[in-house]
Amino acid sequence: MPQPPPAPDQFHGMAAAAAAAAAHPAYVAAAVKAMSPPAGTHYSDGSPLSFGNSLRRRERKSGRTDGPEKRSRSNSRPRGALGGGSVAAASASIAQGAKASHGAGGGVAASPWAEVESLLSLSDAEQMMLGNKSRKMMAEEKLKAIDVLEMKLPVIANAFDRASETVRACIREKVLERVFDLSKDDCGCVLVKHLLKLSQAEDPWAELGADKQLDSTPTDLSLGGVNITDEGVHLQIFALEVPKERAGQTLRDLKLRETYHFCAVVLESGGELDVRIDQPLPAGSKLWVGLEHGTTLDQALECLEEFLGHKPDTVHTRLLRLRCFSIDERKDWLGADLIQNRIRKDFGVTVIGIISRGTGESDSIALFPRPTQVLQKGDRLVVLKSDIERLQVSSAPATRSQSSFVEELVESMRVVDLVKDKNGCHVIREAFCRMPEYLKRRLWKRLQSWTVVDKTKYVREIDRNHLLEQVIKSQHGIHVIREILRQALFNNGFGPENDEIVGTLLEIVEDQADARSGELKPLPSSFVGPCGGALLDKRKFSYRLVLWLIEYFSYRNRGRIQGLLDCFAHNAQQLIDENNGSIVLSSVLEYGEVQREKVFRVILARIDDITRERIKSLPKFWYPSFLIDKLVVDDRKILNMIPGGKADLKATLLRGENLQRIQEHRSGKYTARRIFDELAENEEERREFAKACPKLLELEHDAEEKRPQKRAETSFNDSLFRESAHSGQV
Repeated sequence: MPQPPPAPDQFHGMAAAAAAAAAHPAYVAAAVKAMSPPAGTHYSDGSPLSFGNSLRRRERKSGRTDGPEKRSRSNSRPRGALGGGSVAAASASIAQGAKASHGAGGGVAASPWAEVESLLSLSDAEQMMLGNKSRKMMAEEKLKAIDVLEMKLPVIANAFDRASETVRACIREKVLERVFDLSKDDCGCVLVKHLLKLSQAEDPWAELGADKQLDSTPTDLSLGGVNITDEGVHLQIFALEVPKERAGQTLRDLKLRETYHFCAVVLESGGELDVRIDQPLPAGSKLWVGLEHGTTLDQALECLEEFLGHKPDTVHTRLLRLRCFSIDERKDWLGADLIQNRIRKDFGVTVIGIISRGTGESDSIALFPRPTQVLQKGDRLVVLKSDIERLQVSSAPATRSQSSFVEELVESMRVVDLVKDKNGCHVIREAFCRMPEYLKRRLWKRLQSWTVVDKTKYVREIDRNHLLEQVIKSQHGIHVIREILRQALFNNGFGPENDEIVGTLLEIVEDQADARSGELKPLPSSFVGPCGGALLDKRKFSYRLVLWLIEYFSYRNRGRIQGLLDCFAHNAQQLIDENNGSIVLSSVLEYGEVQREKVFRVILARIDDITRERIKSLPKFWYPSFLIDKLVVDDRKILNMIPGGKADLKATLLRGENLQRIQEHRSGKYTARRIFDELAENEEERREFAKACPKLLELEHDAEEKRPQKRAETSFNDSLFRESAHSGQV
């Protein structure tokens, strides 16, 4: 099974090594060593990361099968593990290649990463750190073999963070233009991940410049008063919960200002903040408003009761810290009103107030001005904190803040195509990890969506089979599903739709296993079997969803998973002969309190088949050995939960030639050794096992025999409780 990728903090020393290499050629070798993947990095099939292994994989894919004489011996070494006498030559080649590629533009004109890279102005040392496969830093074939994204993240993140805001805004625009291509590029996807990560820096309210929510009495409402400070204007806003009878109406329908003297600022619905408020108001949403200047307290209380339909005891309030923008910076706006200047339409900016030239006292502020108000020299616009950047960064319209960028980035992603890509899946996983609840829910819906052309329009529909075939059965998409389950389990990441989303995944598995009816019957070929396309197909990764759901509901709602566990225990005879089926049974042993013993009896029966059917040689793949491991490891934790479990397992193993045949099997010999070491608790029991299988005693005294590593640890399947999971790439 693949190992999790190295933690980013393991690479902190590489940037220093690369910088040293750029400063002095003598340090190039040290930089090469620092950039080497750590020992223990594996492919998805468990094979160790090496150049030769990678090359052979590509040859099999392309149909090329050059003989060993056509491959250098160094191809079998990990990156940086250069043979004797080759370090100096390789170092000089790297230094010369990096210099030449940088001076010639690196030959990356066709790459979607090229434009962004030029904006970041990466140094030679940083380009070496990136290990961009288009550069001749090492042999081309070797560079194609390795794509460790975590090595690139610190360099790209540092380059972006030290860039000016103007450059960062330009990068956001270029990322939006080519988000799909960049997300599939090995360096571009790291940048997109970093931009998504930045979105977690502030919650939506903090980005707007609002303080924490307070509970106030209606009589404490500010009557249109404001406080002017050096940094801007402070304004109190309060929340109106939209009653059911007003749901579906727009602000124009309500005539909010004319009827109630309220001026809308923000609509809060499902964790999403909408400052434009051009949609019908959802029931239960919060409309945050300010009082029209000049409104009396009696008027405010009367209008509050009339709008809500009752007299509230408390109201939610926030202090909104607004910013000021001088009209003198945009002289083309002078002498025209807000409509003519298209401030809202072109820039997406809501003007909350205008401070007229003069004293600067609060009386000179026109709060919530009419759109026909003409702008004069010296005037200052009062706007949201998140909007001031749109006006200052560039004179061009549509310059986006981080918040608006992230939302538009998510909307522009071709989600299903990206989750199936080795780099793109990292971007979507990062989005599910970092996005606010409402954007996570949008992403989830798009995983199930497909577009139908109906001559005149595109229709978006929900199709669970699309989710199953395109995402769950994808080598990379299944790890996006894992992140969804982790967010639901630990963070309640999808808010009110949390249970519905996980329930949808469970229903997909139940449908494939034909377990929705509650009737116990054989598992269909859509779930397990020799035909391709089954959920437990050994060539697919979708079996992991079954394991994760068992784990999820065992902690969240054990009763919800019982029907599926009953189905698996009832069909243990069918599952035990399949690779992924036996892995599913191992989860039943671990989490199925009621079903555990039924699976255990099937394992014992399969062991007894050896003597009963006089089997002289076990089949090449004999999966019960894996389940015996599961019972025995961790001080027989699972076995001890079964009444009489150890005695029954011991008696079965000692019966006839059962233990001897297991020990003779290619993988069963490790199981037999574990039985001898861990099932036997004293010397007397070890002698019993040695008598049934003398080979065990011989191996004990064989100094060269290595004790096997545990192959049945509970975390082997990327448990939801592990910090990270590999996505099947190098």
